[in-house]
Amino acid sequence: MLFALAGGGLAAGAAACGAITVFVGSVDDMRRTVQELYAVLRLHFAQEEENYFVLADVPDTTAP
Repeated sequence: MLFALAGGGLAAGAAACGAITVFVGSVDDMRRTVQELYAVLRLHFAQEEENYFVLADVPDTTAP
């Protein structure tokens, strides 16, 4: 499904599913929603990595 969306465009991939009716205005809305979700996920994972590296950089106080 994702490969079909990436290769043939959003409308072609949605129409290929057979069970989805694609309206003219909904393609732009779906594209915008996917792009917004992608941006939110990128921000989320960047924050997760930042939090991980902050915790991983704790100096070892048990070494003499």
